[in-house]
This record gives sequence, C-alpha cells and structure tokens, in this order.
Amino acid sequence: MKKLFPILLALALMLCSLPALADGASVLNALPADVQSYLRIRAEKDDYRTLDCVQPASGDCLFVAASDGDDNRLLCFRLKDGVWTYQWNRISPMPRVEYDVTLCDLSGSLYNGMQLGVAFSIRENAAPWRECVYELDGSVWQLVMVCQHDTDDTIIDTYRVESGVVRYDGWRKDGQQRIYGTLQRDLRYFSWYDFPFFDLEALRGVMSSPPRIPAGTLSAQRVQFRGGRKYPVYNGPGTAYGQSGNGSAHVSTNDWIQVFGEEDGWIMIQYDITRDRMRIGWIEADALPSGTTVPQLRFTPIPVAVLSGVSLTDDPLGSQDSCGYLREGVTVQWLATMGDWAYVESTDGSLLRGFVPLNRISSGAEWEK
Repeated sequence: MKKLFPILLALALMLCSLPALADGASVLNALPADVQSYLRIRAEKDDYRTLDCVQPASGDCLFVAASDGDDNRLLCFRLKDGVWTYQWNRISPMPRVEYDVTLCDLSGSLYNGMQLGVAFSIRENAAPWRECVYELDGSVWQLVMVCQHDTDDTIIDTYRVESGVVRYDGWRKDGQQRIYGTLQRDLRYFSWYDFPFFDLEALRGVMSSPPRIPAGTLSAQRVQFRGGRKYPVYNGPGTAYGQSGNGSAHVSTNDWIQVFGEEDGWIMIQYDITRDRMRIGWIEADALPSGTTVPQLRFTPIPVAVLSGVSLTDDPLGSQDSCGYLREGVTVQWLATMGDWAYVESTDGSLLRGFVPLNRISSGAEWEK
C-alpha cells in the first residue's frame, strides 16, 4: 500500500488539474477583446485551442499558450496606446503538444531561492513536470531558471541560468555544479525541444565559450547577433571563395560569434559548431546588428612558398580539421598571423582562405607574431 501511495497522489494531482486546463473557452473569454478577436480568427483558420494565459505583473505584455493540434505555441501580445497588438508566435519555447501547459506569473516572488522581478514561467503538466522561468531584462525576456518538480510539487532539480554560466543544484544527480559557456536565453529563441533537461553531460556538450585569440596580427571581439537566424559561411569574403563545410556551412546566431573585422562588405568570424569543432569563415556584413561597428581588415598580402604539402584548416584553435590541401612549392598569399598559424589565400585550383602552420611556409619577410 505504501508503494502505491506516491502513484495515487500523482494521479490525483494530474486529475485535479485537468478541468481547468481543458476549459479553453474560459481562458479565451477572460482575455482582452483585442486578443480574443485575434485568437478567434486563428481558431477558425488553424483550429487553435487556448490553453492558458498570463500577464506578468499586470504589465504591457500578455502571453497566451495555445495548441493547433500539431504543436503547442506561445503567442505574445503587447499593450500600446490602450490596444493589445500581436507581436510574435513561437513553437520552440513550448513543451510538446501531448502535454498541456500552465503559465504562471511569478513577478516579485522569492521562487526556489531566487528573488524575481517581472517574471513568469512555462510549466509542463505531466511527469517529469518541468518548468522554465523567464525574467524581463530591459526589453528581452531571459531564461533565468529551469526546474523539475516531484509528484508532491517540490522542486528536486534546478538550473540557475546566468550570462556565461549555468549553476546546477539537485539531490538526485551530482550535487552542485557550474557549467560555463554560452546558452540561448532569449524566450523567443530558446528551444524546449533542444534543451537537455537535467543531463549535465549533454548540457556541457551544447555550451561552450569563445576561445582566446593568440597574439598576432588578428584580433576578434564577441558580437551579440540577433537570435534565431542563420547565415551561410564562405571560405573568404565573397561567394567566389566557395561555401565552407562541403558547401553546407551555416552559422546560427543562437551561439557565440567572434568578429575579426570587415572586408569589402563581408565579415570574418569564428563560431562554434560542436563541443570540439569551431570554424573561421566569412558572412555578409549585413548580418551585423544595427549600430555595431567592427574594424576594417586591410591585409597586405606577401607571396610565400609552401615548403611541403600541408592541409589548410578553418579551425586552427580547435580540431585543426582539414578544409583543403596545399601542394609543396605552390605560392600562396600570406595575409595575417595568429599565434603559430599563418592565414593564407590560395588560388591553386580554387580560391580559398585558411590557416597553415607558420613553419610550413617560407618568404623573404618575417612577421612579428
């Protein structure tokens, strides 16, 4: 009987929550008229069912959880000049459609040991009862906490998410730990589907930090791009250089990006692909956030000879995987140095830029590292 008690308690809690969640009409009718009108149109067009809503701190943002039968969705509305206007609609921050969700205003509360400002949470109403907490930071809703609840609603595992670090605290895992790196925190682009809930090794695999750039003639700055976008990456400043990654390389703005500078409308960047692989390549300068300035790259090419056959890499500070091959004796243009690496341009077969060890090239000129 004692073994059955936790199961019966969990079932009771689930059953008690169902009537309120199933009554989408009540949630819809409680919304402002402007929002109701929008949702009724979407309901007719896309078979939307309203699940829950929250207006954190009774402010000018209103969030509505809805289901279209295929996906759960989060819709955002903003109050301006007395009128609620539609802002955006996202699938990524929501649990899968087989789970109903609860939106909860946590503004001003001391929640799980964290004092919150204007904040709300998205909670999955099925085991393992996971919850993501977002707090308003300026004009952006940032992920600040991820929790897992037990069947009696106690919180048993917690990630506290900050800029550059996630702090884990849980009784069932490995105690308190810190995981350093970059994580997409913006509500609009955070992905419930992709986040490794309470798998510490998996989380370490998706978080990484930008590397320190060794001394040389190249330097880089980290730039915060607008989240949720992807750009094709090329082997040099233009499409004539060919696209990296066997023609399929793209950079996601949800992770860290370092920018070295701009040349002819293109910017030289370094970004993270996997835990063990980075890439230095080029994307169009139009991708830079509005108001961001980066240095102009003014290379002075020096012709140099390749002393022996050598692989070219676009990841000199990481895996050093090959992205091309230079034959012995071929002449390349030496553009810059980075630590023990030379950044060169080759026209032997195809137009290509990449890095080779400094000791594999020879010229009459010497550059200071």
